[in-house]
Amino acid sequence: MSIMAKKEPPVNKQFSINFDSLVSLLAEKFNVGKCSLMLLEEDQGEKLLVIQSSVGLSKEVVPTVKMSPQSSAIGDLTDIGAGILVENVELDPRYKRKSKKQYKSNSFICVPIRSEKRIYGLISITDKKTPPHNLNKPDLIELCTLVSYLFRDFKHPVWVSSKR
Repeated sequence: MSIMAKKEPPVNKQFSINFDSLVSLLAEKFNVGKCSLMLLEEDQGEKLLVIQSSVGLSKEVVPTVKMSPQSSAIGDLTDIGAGILVENVELDPRYKRKSKKQYKSNSFICVPIRSEKRIYGLISITDKKTPPHNLNKPDLIELCTLVSYLFRDFKHPVWVSSKR
């Protein structure tokens, strides 16, 4: 695959990908209404997750979203370092909250973008279009496998530059 990255040029010659194309392909593959790719970026000395590309999210809201890696499902994801499947956010004891109006489904999956045991960001999918509208364990396994394969050689500029 030799497509240039949306926001950053490839940090090394082994990795280059178009995040918009990837997110669109994942949304289509999993038949979901919403898919986003977030990467850690430095903002005034703090590392925050920032949406790099998305499908189904408001274009006005996307640039304003900056999340702490310790927040909610993202914190769980970074703590365990593996993908998370929430089949029903309203019943899951980790979250127990009403589903937000912008979501059509109560289920979601978050998968870490990682390489060399370091988490650089995440991919999240929700709002499955086909009945029963819930994401499931086979979806989680498949998304984890795809993301692991696609990002195996990824080096994020925030982490690469911080080593120097």
